[in-house]
Amino acid sequence: MKLLRFGTDGTALAGARSASEILYEEKAKLAVVTFCKDLDDMLGGGIAIGEVTELCGCPGIGKTQICIQLCASVQIPRVFGGVDGSALYIDTEGSFMAERVHEVAEATVRHLNLVSRTCLERDEVESTPCFAVETVLDQIHLFRCHETTELLAVLEMLPSYVETHRIKVVVIDSIAFHFRQDFKDMALRTTILAKVTNRLMNLATSKQVAVVSVNQVTMKPDQSSGGARLVPALGESYAHACTTRVILSWEDDMRISQATTGQGEVCGDKWRPARRTQPEETSKRRLGQMMSIFSFTES
Repeated sequence: MKLLRFGTDGTALAGARSASEILYEEKAKLAVVTFCKDLDDMLGGGIAIGEVTELCGCPGIGKTQICIQLCASVQIPRVFGGVDGSALYIDTEGSFMAERVHEVAEATVRHLNLVSRTCLERDEVESTPCFAVETVLDQIHLFRCHETTELLAVLEMLPSYVETHRIKVVVIDSIAFHFRQDFKDMALRTTILAKVTNRLMNLATSKQVAVVSVNQVTMKPDQSSGGARLVPALGESYAHACTTRVILSWEDDMRISQATTGQGEVCGDKWRPARRTQPEETSKRRLGQMMSIFSFTES
């Protein structure tokens, strides 16, 4: 491996990295919690930074709710184990609700205040940066895209905007809306969608941000049963564009989640919303106290 990286003459090959370096970076990756313990445990601690995560499911399953919560969670200060960044929300459907964002921000701030009083030392509390509802709302940047050209224009300027505003979470709600409505030429749609997904992957890795794309579902004939089943929209090619795909569904009034990596490995199966956890003792688990304090409402 060392010889391959540096060559026979000792000159480093452009872009060559060792497997140990990549493994170290993957272990050091931060995650943005969803405040649902079962879902966070399934994802290895939350939505990973430096990756593209897809949320897909039927209407009302809670996709937008999760995205709104992520916009607040990403701003949690590092003293609590958070990322301490800002959020960028690209709304293509008009589903962004400022009132709901305010409610989530209030609940997050209220809970952090409780944790700071019960779990942090006095010097840690004094050094904690100001975390208020107004601050949370000010650090959520919203772009409303009414058509595909507007979405492409926003994606074009994302790298510079992310650096300027300390963005750590980029949400696209939803990636499927315009691509399912605006195109009659499927070949053109596939080409543009591939460019969009490549740009999102490059943004996630180069700027170290968590990219969350919301996808819709569609009906697909099931030859084995003779009926039809719900599958993520945008086809099989888009399924390989995300690092992790989270499929949400209902089963007996319980939300079921199945998460797969880009290689198709199943990394989880179920989660129950609004199940509280007991307070943890170590500082490493302080953030775990804050999980599951919100019940998911329908998006």
